[in-house]
Amino acid sequence: MTFRAVYSNAKIFKRIIDTMGSLTGEICMMPTSKGIHAKTLDPSHVVLVDFQIDKSAFDVYECDDNGYPMGLDLDLVKKILGRSSVNDKVELFLNDMKDLLQLKLINESKVRSFTIPLLNVESPSLNVPDIQFECNATMDSSILIDAIKDIRLIYDMISLYAHDEALEISAKSDENRQYFSILTNSSQDVEEINIHNNEVKSHYPLNYVDDAIKHLKGKETINLQFSNESPVKIAYDIGG
Repeated sequence: MTFRAVYSNAKIFKRIIDTMGSLTGEICMMPTSKGIHAKTLDPSHVVLVDFQIDKSAFDVYECDDNGYPMGLDLDLVKKILGRSSVNDKVELFLNDMKDLLQLKLINESKVRSFTIPLLNVESPSLNVPDIQFECNATMDSSILIDAIKDIRLIYDMISLYAHDEALEISAKSDENRQYFSILTNSSQDVEEINIHNNEVKSHYPLNYVDDAIKHLKGKETINLQFSNESPVKIAYDIGG
C-alpha cells in the first residue's frame, strides 16, 4: 500500500489532532482512497468519536488501497505538531513495511522529519447509532463554549431542554445554585432550532461536552442533536 498526504496548514492540522487527543490518547486512523477516517471510544467508553478528513482537504493525497490501520500515539503527534511554524505544511508518509509513519513539517526554508512507530491499536467495529433525534439545533460554537464556562461555576452537569421552538441550556446544583440561558431562532448566532416533539430534555456530564469542543475557537458552526434522556450528538467542521 502507498499512502502519502500533504496538508497545507500545520496549525489547523494540529487543531484536528488536539480535538481527538482531548478525548483519547491513542487512535487507529484508516487512510482509504476517499480520505482518512477514524472511529474510537474514549477510555471510559462514554464518548464515541467519529472523525473524517476528506481527500479533497489535502494538497496531495495518494492511497492505492482500501485502507490500512495506522495506530497513533496522539500525545506524541500533538507534541510534534506543536513544533510547527505558521507557514508549515504537514506531510504524512507510510513506509513500505507499514510499521512507521513519517511526519514532515515543511516550509520554504527547511524540512523537519519525524519518524513515528505505529502502535498496535485495534480499530473497534463501531457503528454510529442510528438515532432519530427529536431536537436539532445549529449555532455558532461560541454559544456552547460560553455556556460551558458559565455552568462550570455552578455545577458539573449540563441540561438541554427544547420546547416551543426554543432551546434552554441550564444547570442546577444540589445547593440550588442555578444557571439559565434560552435560545430561539431569532437569537443572535443561532442558525436553526428544530423540535420534533412537544418537549425534549436531557442531561450530560459537563466535562465530556467540554472535551468534545474545547479546541474550537468560537467561530465554527456547531450542530447539537438530542432526544429525551438519550446521547447527544455534537458535530462540526474544523477549518481556519
